[in-house]
Amino acid sequence: MILIFAHSGDHDAVALASRWSNVAVFTARDLARHGWTFSPIENRSSNREAQVPSTVPAYAAGRAVAGGATINAADISAVMIRWPGVYESDLWFIDGVDRPYVAAEMNAFLVAWLAALPARVLNRPGGTGLLAPGWRPERWTLEVTRLHIPARPVERVASIGNAVQSSELPKQELSVLVCGENTLGAPLPAIATDSLRIARHAGLELLRLRFEIFDGTHRFVAADSIPTLSVNEESFVFSALGSRAKVCR
Repeated sequence: MILIFAHSGDHDAVALASRWSNVAVFTARDLARHGWTFSPIENRSSNREAQVPSTVPAYAAGRAVAGGATINAADISAVMIRWPGVYESDLWFIDGVDRPYVAAEMNAFLVAWLAALPARVLNRPGGTGLLAPGWRPERWTLEVTRLHIPARPVERVASIGNAVQSSELPKQELSVLVCGENTLGAPLPAIATDSLRIARHAGLELLRLRFEIFDGTHRFVAADSIPTLSVNEESFVFSALGSRAKVCR
């Protein structure tokens, strides 16, 4: 079973789950439902058998809730994160006075649960939220250039009246999807290698990267850690995860 943590309005996540068997979406609403159990001090032997690093507290024993259904944690093969955390605005079903506290508790629980779960997590929590590293475009460009990979400068333009037109000529852009140690869409080995280097540097297992061909070489344009996936890309990701999920007929 593959779980996707998403915002309740994430139609792409819902559509993805509807196309595949053994894929389910869970939201903040599911976190508030009865059925969750989490005992990090239990099943330490299972944790060792799963070869989970010693830095991980313990196996996430118990059950989870997705789409209102209860799922055994042992049946979860992977979790895909498509939302940076639980916000007060996600908790429309909670009394307004209690929302700040409930949001904080849900985020803390998710971080602990995902850290203990011996399943693939795309992408694991880090930094200030569930989606690490949370870099803005300028920071992505800086980090990529630190790897000695060419990057297009980030420009932010504010104007009054007519829009400012770019003086640069149109360039060929391409998209590369990284999942673990695999890439999809890289036309050249050098682009695939740079894509993997960027993903490792950011600590991400699932990442979409945009490049452009400039002066006979490629340079980084942008990154997206919550990529919208085509059906072909979904197959690529699930195959990279070793999942047995199949397209629903």
